[in-house]
Amino acid sequence: MIGLAHIALLIQKKENHVIHLFQKIKVMSTFQIDFFELAFLAEACIPPVPIARASFFADLSDKYYALMTQEERNKLFEWLSPKLDLTNEDCQHFFARFNMFNQYRVKHTYNGRTDETIAYKFNDKYHVSKSQSINEDYIDCVFSLHGA
Repeated sequence: MIGLAHIALLIQKKENHVIHLFQKIKVMSTFQIDFFELAFLAEACIPPVPIARASFFADLSDKYYALMTQEERNKLFEWLSPKLDLTNEDCQHFFARFNMFNQYRVKHTYNGRTDETIAYKFNDKYHVSKSQSINEDYIDCVFSLHGA
């Protein structure tokens, strides 16, 4: 018969093993690619594609956009926009996010605090990500960043 102390020791060893595995995964998850490799990868992931590719394509707008320079954003937009199926919502979102003439500085006030946020227009709302937009009730004014 196994005692409680032995069971506790087994559980602790298993937890330590799981923690060690997650630490290894964390170390392995960071890598660098140059812009052209990113552009070719992005092109291979233009929807409609299987879910893993579609997830990467969505991450271009919500994660990697902020890591790119404006010049890289413009080049990626120029490279991919002719290949996009603009009847596809994910392609529409990419087009809205990366189009330099669709970038805005939105001044908004909430609870007496006024802020300015860089946003892009998508589905008639000013978005900061695909799933987050600025509530229209709090928008004071909007300025185009690149003069459309």
